[in-house]
Amino acid sequence: MLDIFLGSLSELFQTYALWLIIGSSIIGLIVGTLPRLNAAMAVAIILPLTYGMTAEIGLAVLVAVYISGISGGGW
Repeated sequence: MLDIFLGSLSELFQTYALWLIIGSSIIGLIVGTLPRLNAAMAVAIILPLTYGMTAEIGLAVLVAVYISGISGGGW
C-alpha cells in the first residue's frame, strides 16, 4: 500500500507533471473569473485533454482545475 502511494507521489513530482498542474491551475483561475463559467465547466472542458495522461497526472490536473476555478470565482 505504501509503495503504491510513494510511486504515485514520485510520478506527480516529475517536471512534466508539475508544469501540467501549474498550467491547469492558471486555466482554472481564468475560467473561474469569467462570468457565467464555473469550476465544473472548466473540468468538463479539460477532461478530454486528460485521456492521454496517466491516471495520477490526469486526476491531479482535474483537481487543480477544479480547486483553482473555485478560488478564482470566489469574491
